[in-house]
Amino acid sequence: MNRLYSRNLFVKDIIQSLVRYVEAIAGIAPKLEPAPDVLQKLPMYLSRLYEAWKGDLLDHHYLFFVLKGRTHLTPAEVAGHSRVATRELTDPIAFVFDDLESFARQRLVRYRVPFVVPGRQMYLPLFLIDLRERGRGRIRPSAEGTRHLSGSAQVLLLHYLQKKRAPKLCSLREWAGLLGYSAMTATRIAGELRDTQLCKVEQRMRKTVLDFDGDRHVLWEKVLPFLNTPVRRLSYVQVISKGQLSWLQAGIPALSHHSMLADDGHAVVAVSTSEYTRVLAEGRVQEVPFPDEDALTVEHWRYRPGILSDGPTVDPLSLYLSLREDPDERVRGALNELLEGVQW
Repeated sequence: MNRLYSRNLFVKDIIQSLVRYVEAIAGIAPKLEPAPDVLQKLPMYLSRLYEAWKGDLLDHHYLFFVLKGRTHLTPAEVAGHSRVATRELTDPIAFVFDDLESFARQRLVRYRVPFVVPGRQMYLPLFLIDLRERGRGRIRPSAEGTRHLSGSAQVLLLHYLQKKRAPKLCSLREWAGLLGYSAMTATRIAGELRDTQLCKVEQRMRKTVLDFDGDRHVLWEKVLPFLNTPVRRLSYVQVISKGQLSWLQAGIPALSHHSMLADDGHAVVAVSTSEYTRVLAEGRVQEVPFPDEDALTVEHWRYRPGILSDGPTVDPLSLYLSLREDPDERVRGALNELLEGVQW
């Protein structure tokens, strides 16, 4: 058997395993087909390493990059390949491996790189969230047909849940002033919360008031399916400026601050897109393609992390949302410990 034929057979075996694995989880076998044209848009070294396949998982279209043969790649290298491919392609990308050590799988999750090891582990956030929500009949779409609240609505809810000074009854004008939102944004938030039945929107004394009925912990359990990870994407930077960056600690380092979990030694911070753009333009940091040991991992958040934080780390509930898909049992245990420490 020649080497090329052996390699093609190897890839097809992995694809068949992937189809069976997804069918066992979702109850529907995905239809996958080769997509060699995709690799033509990417640097040649990627076409030597991967074979591209395309297909739909539920309502999500994915491009699967299947590693040819048993080439050994570090998680940092795969994360670099993901960044290169994501810049050039519009569809979500996931990497498929015949086998990965536990440490490598954990690292890919930390780097937010979607991947599948058929029969072992799947980290496809869009697919898994959709799959989980389809299995929960109680989840209702919002008026816009989305399953998650907007970032601004999420901030308002997390602010109410974590900051006791936020009154139970608060007018839209007061919320807008407290969070720095426009009147139009506050009105849109009220519509989202009303349509998802997360609070009552009432007219009282010529004011539009948000009425969060019941215990805060009960509300957290009710609202959890509607909340999304605050992390849009990741960047890796080298800090150039000697001046200290006032970025909040995030990821595993932040979780270790709130629990007994040991810090893994890799610095992670959270920042809004506008703040990151400003610091990058000032030359205070420089982007690097790979998350090496000296690089700082930057989480780009959907909202300003500081708006909810009272300390050196991001707020506990946003931190929980950013890590709740982590399959590491130690992380899951630390997240439970984190929630136990929240003063509802």
